[in-house]
Amino acid sequence: MAQEQKSPPPPPADEKPEAAKLMGGTHFETSRVPQYAATLVVDILHLIYGFGIAWSAIALPVLIDSGGSGDFGGNGTVNGTDNGTSVDSGDSSDQKLTITLEQGSWLAAVLYISAVPPMVIFSYICERFGRKMCGYLIGIPYVLSAVLMAFASSFAVIQVSRALLGIGSSGIFVLAPLYVAETVEDAIRGRLGAFVTLMRNVGILLTYLLGTFLTYKQFEYVSIIPPVLFVVSWYWMPESPMFLLRQNKVAEAEKALRWLRGGRADVLGELDKMQASLAAMKSEGARSATLRDLFATRGSRKAFFIGLLMSCNQQLCGFFGVVSYTFMIFGEASPVLKDWSNVIVGAMLVIGIAVSMMIYDKIRRKVLLLLSNFIMISTLLTLSVYFYLKHHGHDVSQFGWLPLTAMSGYVLGYSAGVAALPIVILTEIFSPKIRNIALTTNGMFTWFIIFLVTKTFPMMTEEIGFHGACWFYMAWCFLGVFVIIRILPETRNRSLESILNELEYGKKKLNKTSSQNVAAFDEFPTLTNNEKKENL
Repeated sequence: MAQEQKSPPPPPADEKPEAAKLMGGTHFETSRVPQYAATLVVDILHLIYGFGIAWSAIALPVLIDSGGSGDFGGNGTVNGTDNGTSVDSGDSSDQKLTITLEQGSWLAAVLYISAVPPMVIFSYICERFGRKMCGYLIGIPYVLSAVLMAFASSFAVIQVSRALLGIGSSGIFVLAPLYVAETVEDAIRGRLGAFVTLMRNVGILLTYLLGTFLTYKQFEYVSIIPPVLFVVSWYWMPESPMFLLRQNKVAEAEKALRWLRGGRADVLGELDKMQASLAAMKSEGARSATLRDLFATRGSRKAFFIGLLMSCNQQLCGFFGVVSYTFMIFGEASPVLKDWSNVIVGAMLVIGIAVSMMIYDKIRRKVLLLLSNFIMISTLLTLSVYFYLKHHGHDVSQFGWLPLTAMSGYVLGYSAGVAALPIVILTEIFSPKIRNIALTTNGMFTWFIIFLVTKTFPMMTEEIGFHGACWFYMAWCFLGVFVIIRILPETRNRSLESILNELEYGKKKLNKTSSQNVAAFDEFPTLTNNEKKENL
């Protein structure tokens, strides 16, 4: 007699309340809200980084000694207007701190050079002690930097503050991509992965906006809020389930995953996939990748070389120099627009990356990168012609709107592809075994390039003029176009195996091998229906 089928037992009574407890008493059965929340919290770090990038554009005009006049800046004010943003010690004596343009270039650039050495340390901490610990260790220098800057009354203290900001910024490029990749679902991973650049650009925009309305000291006090907000919010975020599984903390991993999936009960399948992925990685060998592994095969060498060239294209197009010294460019803008020039450029940055996020998965990577470079080339050419004519005594006063228009187009073009796609492509052209060390090595190289661009921008504009600097950055954009057309493989909608094979063997050889396989397959005799029946 057949037994009556019984429905599966309900989940333990404490499962749902535990998930609800983690969500603060509210249970979201199928919500992705926790994943968006986790991404938003970790990307507060990039908002702070955006503050640091744009800081020099609003602070250096206030700090630089008025003796260094010239075509750009040197008047000690923001956009040529004295809005009372002097740096003082907080007393009635109004004791001002002034610096030279050379010192100002160090304040702008020290953020980036101080980020190079700690990247290896943060990578180790993230792998050894977890994503949560890494986040706290990033938050500490960020908080210290903001507090020091708010109460700084000397060049040395400001320098230390900027260096601490660089140390923290080094860690975010290790933590944020890894944490997002390990905590969000595949369906929204690409969108939330690009959220990093959006938050950075929002930070730049907020800095420009606050710098328009606040005094220097008021801005520095406000800058304390984001790092403190991150440290407090980070406490409520879960550890990465993948890291917990690597520590054999299966129960804690399940608990974290349930929170991230809105308290859903159907997370065991996803947990099993994570464990299978870890088992596969262990079966390939427990030895960590080294620098030697980056050059072990033709494909890995080519991928590493492509990564360096893409970083050069991304940074030597001059973006960080331009956004750090906008006051030097917009000193030439029309009086009507110059007070809002920074804000308009910041808004274009946010709009550009927001639009790009919607089309990244719909248009080929190479097409977007080419479009991005061609827009930057055309706008840099426009700027170079304008400043070349001005440098040689031609009257360009009727074109005072041109620098702002060209700059807006430049940052839109940068955001369209070159801003975020290189890091996306880097994650797609390396095998999982060497991906971490490849990204770390490339990141250190990128920080150094940003330092060079930011440090040399004032000197370059003084020696060869801003038009000469534009020509220099244009040359690197043209090199980027060559790399994209001739060397870079298309990675959109392609499997990792296909991309790695193309890098290893070359596209022509792969196509030839594929054609030979098809021809060999066609040589097999086709059996008739009668022959099939006889074989059966």
